[in-house]
Amino acid sequence: MTAQSEKFAVFRCAASAVIGFGHLRRCKALAERLSRVGWVCEFATDGESAIDLSQRWPGGVTLLVTDGYDIDATFESACRPWAKTIVVIDDLADRHHDADILIDHNVGRRAEDYAGLVPSGCRIFAGPGFAVLATDFPERRQSLVPRTASDSSEPSIIVSLGGGDTALQRQLLDTVLEGVTLIGDPVEVVAVVPTEQQTADVVARGFTARTGIDAAEMTELIADADLAVGAGGISLLERSVLGLPSLVTTVADNQKLGTEAAAAMNACQDLGPAASVTPRAIADAAGALLSDRAAWIQASGAAARVTDGFGTARIVAALTAGSTDRDGAPVALRRAGIEDTELLLSWQRHPETRAFARNTNVPTSREHAAWMDGQLACGTSIFNVVIRDDEPVGVMRLDKLSGDRSGYEVSILTDPRLHGCGLAAAALEQAPYLADGQPIWAWIAGENTASHALFCRAGYKPAEGGWYVAVEESVAA
Repeated sequence: MTAQSEKFAVFRCAASAVIGFGHLRRCKALAERLSRVGWVCEFATDGESAIDLSQRWPGGVTLLVTDGYDIDATFESACRPWAKTIVVIDDLADRHHDADILIDHNVGRRAEDYAGLVPSGCRIFAGPGFAVLATDFPERRQSLVPRTASDSSEPSIIVSLGGGDTALQRQLLDTVLEGVTLIGDPVEVVAVVPTEQQTADVVARGFTARTGIDAAEMTELIADADLAVGAGGISLLERSVLGLPSLVTTVADNQKLGTEAAAAMNACQDLGPAASVTPRAIADAAGALLSDRAAWIQASGAAARVTDGFGTARIVAALTAGSTDRDGAPVALRRAGIEDTELLLSWQRHPETRAFARNTNVPTSREHAAWMDGQLACGTSIFNVVIRDDEPVGVMRLDKLSGDRSGYEVSILTDPRLHGCGLAAAALEQAPYLADGQPIWAWIAGENTASHALFCRAGYKPAEGGWYVAVEESVAA
């Protein structure tokens, strides 16, 4: 196996009953998505050294992905002669890394948090728009979000406190189960636990326990639930994608930033550190949310705005497409956020933009803000900001189609000051990685000659009524 003949990636990540399995879940999600587009992915054993890896795969690798608190710049630098590109997944921003790309999908994380910790040329994909989640979650979101409040007389609560089996987590499980029994009204409880002993503890209280479940099963458990009581970290992001209101307690330091940031967005309720959570606090918070339909709907919408779950696809597009503008500067996609509202409005109001839009009326600030909010809470919109050297330069949306056309409609808008720089073409190259094999359509106004030429060069074919459709080709080719 050689880096020259294959798109070949090796993953080195940490996992144990003490630290949990979040690192492994992230790496498995990225590996699965890479495999869909033609990469060969293999996993090293936790603890293998740089020398071990080079001996195991002497031909070298195209991509080395690391994820673990025992890994830093010392290990990564030792892998430089053997790995063409090094990707680091982190969530602490507390140590140096020798990375070409660094991913930290924590809610509230900013690229500036890694200033001085990575080389100057390192590309940083920060925030929940780059959430490294299994494909099951964004796929399920499209048919589930926005959610409606349940009318069940026995609402369902999912309890998920992480994959670790420490004394703290066992005590927390007991506290949570005691808390849900104090709610008063009848509830159905499903607890996702990692061990047989924890399974026995759950069953002894008369609740349902699930262990050894995969991403597809977790997706359906979250979709079927009315409320979650759980840990932060990757589990919080999974619940957010599917718009599930959550009561969150932090079981590790790396969960603190994301939980507090999500709570500030009203996307969850922060119960505080696991050691200080009480059964009464859980019962009161759960009972209040389950009994207030308006509050539940608001919490669900806030959770859905945190992330759309397409972060893994955005990362794979950046790693695989290698898109650049006409001067060779890298172009990538990040998820749009409410903080982009004013910038996007300025682009939308430009005369060149309005001239070729379906609706040529100039939006008011209030109309645009409402539209942005709706797009971010919508399960059928993949809403991206196009970035060049980490600066926003455009927008690309993929909206799920229904009716006569299947797949997605793509819409592209670039900063009017940067037309002719190749930004729209670079963004469009990455659309198939988000669409994941589904048809991509584009509607273009008849007089918009630049867009007609753009989509023709990208391989789209004219259809009736001003539409173009992508000629289906695998992005694995």
